[in-house]
Amino acid sequence: MKCLSTEKIDMDRLDFLFSCEVGALAACRGFPSIVQLLDYSRDEAFIVMELVSPSLTGVMKDENGVTRCHPENEVRHLVRQLLAGAAGMHRVGLMHRDIKPDNVLVDAHGNLKLCDLGISRAFSDVPPYTNPVVARKYRAPELLLGSVDYDSRIDAWAIGCIMAELLAGGMPFRGSSVKEQLGEVLSVLGTDDIREWSGCPDRLPGGCGPTSFLRDMFPSPEMHSTLIAGRPTLSEAGFEVLSGFLRCNPEKRMSPARALKHRWFQPPEA
Repeated sequence: MKCLSTEKIDMDRLDFLFSCEVGALAACRGFPSIVQLLDYSRDEAFIVMELVSPSLTGVMKDENGVTRCHPENEVRHLVRQLLAGAAGMHRVGLMHRDIKPDNVLVDAHGNLKLCDLGISRAFSDVPPYTNPVVARKYRAPELLLGSVDYDSRIDAWAIGCIMAELLAGGMPFRGSSVKEQLGEVLSVLGTDDIREWSGCPDRLPGGCGPTSFLRDMFPSPEMHSTLIAGRPTLSEAGFEVLSGFLRCNPEKRMSPARALKHRWFQPPEA
């Protein structure tokens, strides 16, 4: 049960947030990878949803509270469900705008469900959109650069960050400010890709090279080198998905619907 507090929000804002969340949950009714709406009370500002249990944030940690590395097969299973939830929202014309481990619930059978749809936005709404949205460490480069005419591909970036976090046992980009976060992204992924984006500004953070080092962070299992010892390995197919999500140029970023058709998610041939 979720109660929207009336202490810090005026009534008009509260009514807007309540309507947004209830409307988004209702639009996603029946989607297995999105938490389901059971009931609500506008007068009391209560929303009743199915009981799912802990967030992905807790599941990602070991018994000592340390975020652990997950094997590729497990990551594939989890990411597939995240993509199903995001693709479902996109199919009904909504972008989530705040995908992060805290907003992903895990049931007793290991099934994932997106929750907290309160700041979702319809594609049919005309930009400018609100910015900032999405927790900073899962925020796409176009958002970090101040874009207000972004689209659902910001959800794909966030899922890519979660995928990398599951594999590596830690967040791939950990800036303590918007400027630092953008610098961390570009120091790993390079500036070549974002410079091809039609909305790229003339000036980008200094000290970042042109090319991506993402593959060095997630080498293929076939690569044997002391330089990559201890780093999480990722198959070629898996890396195609990860690098497809973590495209700085949103115009070339892989969408959840497209990713679900990728060979990484297809069952092996008999």
